[in-house]
Amino acid sequence: MVEVPNSFIALLNRIIQLAICTYIALYIVWYERGYQEFQEPRGTSVIKVKGVTLVHVKIPSSLAVNYPPIVWDTADYGIPPLENNAFFIATRQIVTYDQTEGRCPSALKSKLYCRETSNRCRAGKATPSTFGFLTGNCVPSRENTSINVCEINGWCPEELSASEDYQIGIDDLNNFTIFLKTSVTFQRFNIHLRNLRDDTNFSCRYHSIRDSRCPIFRLGDILDKFQTNILALLSEGGVIEIEQKWTCNFDYDK
Repeated sequence: MVEVPNSFIALLNRIIQLAICTYIALYIVWYERGYQEFQEPRGTSVIKVKGVTLVHVKIPSSLAVNYPPIVWDTADYGIPPLENNAFFIATRQIVTYDQTEGRCPSALKSKLYCRETSNRCRAGKATPSTFGFLTGNCVPSRENTSINVCEINGWCPEELSASEDYQIGIDDLNNFTIFLKTSVTFQRFNIHLRNLRDDTNFSCRYHSIRDSRCPIFRLGDILDKFQTNILALLSEGGVIEIEQKWTCNFDYDK
């Protein structure tokens, strides 16, 4: 066995070994926490909505009735009152009283106008609103007897012709509060966490800087995060997802 001493190659070998050890120690172990185990938590949330609003009732002119504003609280707009990991607010309700199955004029909003001499009401065809089927008859409108419309077979009176429209005001809706109580479990580590603490102030309101651990959110602050037409959301409805991120490092008990 012949050894040829070369100090340059020996030094280069040591530098490479040092670089590898430094990479493992600093990047993999210290920065990336390569020694740690990772697990997605499993959890559940209980959500409660609070707020009161003054609702103005829109009545069709054909009913000739005026109602004063009425007060709604959680029992009126929280339908159902409790859901698993979700909450529901009925911002708008359209109510049609005393409906029975039978025949009646279609609503003017359906625009199914007709004439006795030019009947476009094809029997058996579903209405655009899908509230019933056309009978083939052309009859005076319930809302305005001077206008003829197609007769339908369905639930009468039709929803759009004799309904009371209840809608929550946007200013009141913005002041509703959402209480979010969450518990999560890291099963591999047998660790259970929750977002409530013993010293939680239940009169607080969440703020990303001043009070980021407050479990009570103002609904208006949530809606402000979206680039959407809030009034359309209020009238037509929509789905909003609230994502919670639990990034925990149990090396430091946090």
